[in-house]
Amino acid sequence: MSAGLPSVTALLPAYNAAAFIDETLQSLAAQTYPNLRVLISVDASTDDTAERCERVARGDARFTVVRQPQRLGWIDNSRELLRRAESDLCFFMGHDDVVEPEYVEALVAALVANPRAVMAYSDMELFRPDGRRTTRAYVDLDGVNERRERARMVLLRGHAWANTYRGLFRTSVAHSGQPLRKHLAGDRTADWPFLLHFALAGECVRVPSVLYRKRMHAGSLTASRRIGVHHRVSVDLCCGRMLVQADLPLRERTRLLATLARRMAMDVIELAPLLGTRARRRIRRGG
Repeated sequence: MSAGLPSVTALLPAYNAAAFIDETLQSLAAQTYPNLRVLISVDASTDDTAERCERVARGDARFTVVRQPQRLGWIDNSRELLRRAESDLCFFMGHDDVVEPEYVEALVAALVANPRAVMAYSDMELFRPDGRRTTRAYVDLDGVNERRERARMVLLRGHAWANTYRGLFRTSVAHSGQPLRKHLAGDRTADWPFLLHFALAGECVRVPSVLYRKRMHAGSLTASRRIGVHHRVSVDLCCGRMLVQADLPLRERTRLLATLARRMAMDVIELAPLLGTRARRRIRRGG
């Protein structure tokens, strides 16, 4: 029975995922939460990702598949999914990841138990290409109820903040702004401004169980992307713009911008030697 339960949509952006998406789809189909639908956007794949997803959709009415005629890239494909979302709650699912059967049920319960919360997320197990497994828990916001302190902790960019990007969030809060933003260096680390958006809007609740399993394989987006200092500086600027645009009291905004400025100064100091090395290389090539 799903009457009275919050509606949930799993948002699954997929691209050339035929080699591994079947297990992802199976884990979503096995969810114990009854009021769930799965919305998949296949981003102009050149393999049979769309066909595999449509095969599941033909046998399970909870699944809907959209084919994108032109390549969007992961962030615009994710935005398209979010634009289509009409449920009370949503979460993004990686096309190569798996979740425990009680994943949605546990996160919904956490949000229902705390009306002030806008996001709930679990701990994560990371499967690395070399076979190593590590468990990641984002604990920085545990028990943090005050908005400025939440935002400050996010701006300090602690360990494992990416766990929150796979969390369950209130759709209305996501639609109230632009949580997924590109920046000067593209779209890498876009999950950091995403978390800041929700931290400014309400409490973020951690469910202390490993319910999400992220698989990094050769060629996966996470494994193939190296996050350089220049990406971090670009994301710093993106977060600064978000703070300037946010509806915050002047004193609170000023303090948060000061925190971000200190974070950015650390990134710039780390970036400076790299820029100097690149400049010297260009001069040598020019000579």
